[in-house]
Formats: sequence, structure tokens, C-alpha cells
Amino acid sequence: TGKSVSYAGAASTIINDGDEIEVTGYHQGGIFEAYAYHNITKGVTGNIGYLNHFIFGVIFSLFGLMAIVNFSETMETVIGLLFIGTSLLLLRRGVRIRNAVRMLT
Repeated sequence: TGKSVSYAGAASTIINDGDEIEVTGYHQGGIFEAYAYHNITKGVTGNIGYLNHFIFGVIFSLFGLMAIVNFSETMETVIGLLFIGTSLLLLRRGVRIRNAVRMLT
């Protein structure tokens, strides 16, 4: 009802003016970031891709662990920790997106 919603999905959305939609996501800084939507008018759903977040979260954590285990220099350890931190953020967002999708089903 007249609220600002941001949606940044990789696939095109099927939403037109006048469509009745449901969105789930996260409210941040005055704008609601939609993680998933259900277009009630057209009967279609979409989300911003939780599987990609999970995949890259696992890959980044593996790179981080490899950097820490295989190199003993301080810089490589710091880089490894940055990769692990990034992976945790990606995994957390993936869980949020998956939960948003589940709320619409």
C-alpha cells in the first residue's frame, strides 16, 4: 500500500502496475528489500536466489580455510579470515532469503 520496495533478482520479475503482490524480505533504511515475491494477480513467484548465496558462501569459506591452513604469513591469514567473514555474511543472507521464500508458500 504505497511503500517503497526494492527487488534485485537476477531473473526478470513478472509484476505490472495494478497487480496484487505479496513480498517478504528485510526492512533497511526506509526501503523494504524484497527477497521473494508472489504475484497474486498472475499466479507467479520469484526470489533473489538463495542457492547462489549458499554456493558462494561455501566456496568462500573453503578458500579462507585453505589460505589459513596452507600459508603461515600474516597477510594470508588476514585474507583467509576476510573470506570466511564474507562467507558467513553470504550464508546468513541465503538463510534469510530461503526463509522469505518459505513464508510465501
